[in-house]
Amino acid sequence: MRKGFYQKKAELLEELIASLKEARSMISYGDPDGAIRLESKNEKILARLEKLDREQFEDPSSEIPCQSDILQSERVFSLLDEARKVQIEVEAGLKVALEEARQEYTESSVKRQIFQHLHRTGGALWTKNFC
Repeated sequence: MRKGFYQKKAELLEELIASLKEARSMISYGDPDGAIRLESKNEKILARLEKLDREQFEDPSSEIPCQSDILQSERVFSLLDEARKVQIEVEAGLKVALEEARQEYTESSVKRQIFQHLHRTGGALWTKNFC
């Protein structure tokens, strides 16, 4: 049971890392919306990881770990570290994209307010300024 546990965990973590790397590349190509859409896929992978952990810890037939289990668990921990690092990069990229979107929204909001003000005062109507 334990070998299957570590193998399944490693496979799920590799799938998560691949998805996070894809999100990171989407952000670098200027598509943060695509990266956000991948979050639902990542949440499903995380839910499967949690379920796998829960099943393992609730299993009363837990065995004493052997040498191969320890080696596989080290691989799982290295995959966890890699996933954490890529997640931090994705999060930083999304924060930058969010800040850019805020700036763009602020600029368009100011332009809209100026236009509305000029329209109310007649400054935007060029025909009033002739003759």
